[in-house]
Amino acid sequence: MLAGDILTYTDFLQDSKEPLRIRLAMVRRFKEVGNISLVAKEFQTTRRTVRKWITRFSGAISSLRNLSKAPKAPNRQIALNTERLLIEFKKEHPSLGYDYIHHYLLEHGCKEIPSKSTCYALWRKHGLIPKHKRKREKKKDLRTIKSRYKPFEKIQIDVKELKDIPNILEQSLELGIKRQKDLPLKYGLPMYQYTARDIKTGALFVSLAVEHNRDTAAIFADRVLTHLANHGITPRAIQTDNGTEFVNTRDATDESPCFIKVVTRNKFTEHRRIPPGAKTWQSDIETSHWIIEREFYDIVKVKSTANFIKQLRVY
Repeated sequence: MLAGDILTYTDFLQDSKEPLRIRLAMVRRFKEVGNISLVAKEFQTTRRTVRKWITRFSGAISSLRNLSKAPKAPNRQIALNTERLLIEFKKEHPSLGYDYIHHYLLEHGCKEIPSKSTCYALWRKHGLIPKHKRKREKKKDLRTIKSRYKPFEKIQIDVKELKDIPNILEQSLELGIKRQKDLPLKYGLPMYQYTARDIKTGALFVSLAVEHNRDTAAIFADRVLTHLANHGITPRAIQTDNGTEFVNTRDATDESPCFIKVVTRNKFTEHRRIPPGAKTWQSDIETSHWIIEREFYDIVKVKSTANFIKQLRVY
């Protein structure tokens, strides 16, 4: 029996980790005395509360748990016709999201526009939204795909601007001021890094340049492909982004840029462009840029261009 003079029933419910035991003690006490008013007085609660737990008790302690307060017959959030249209839309256009719902529903004579959370909850309920994979799962899938490639079968090429690195920019400007009389250049160090990376082996080809244009990119690609050809290696694909140093962005059908001519001079090698805005397609080479910046560019101290190149080779 509870000590009613110390704590009330409400206090016990707030402080106890197992309120079921308190309710069970209340039921047992009633069976002893057979008086609801007396039990309510001892437990310092109302007769209504005592009667509720006595009535609800079925012999099992689980019957003393709180019942769900959710409505047994909740109102529908959207009409059946709207729900049908949403399901049809997702089946017809699995890659489109909520932003296209408004126009689709109006076309089909539906003036009800559900909220974004309602639409996605409905699509998720019918299994129309694929489960998002975790980062480690995506990396595992990428390793599986890369294992199918042969060494140097696919190479990614990209350019990294060193102007975005404070350590390199500061030293370059200082050297540029010192050498202004001999060589009137704004920057005293090469401000661009041309990189080629094999996605299978991770092999890197790195070169520094003072200019960022098609000619420099073509020279870099020529040196990489010539080096591989001397060792009997012919890549199947050279992948780049849509930068102006690689392609003619004004006319996509124009194959005149010298970079593309250099890459495709061998009929066994093709040039591939990533889709616009698909930056993750170059994730391998972007990762190498991040590592080199953190381990080399952020901490290196240089005295001249030759010293800069020397330290990069050592790294």
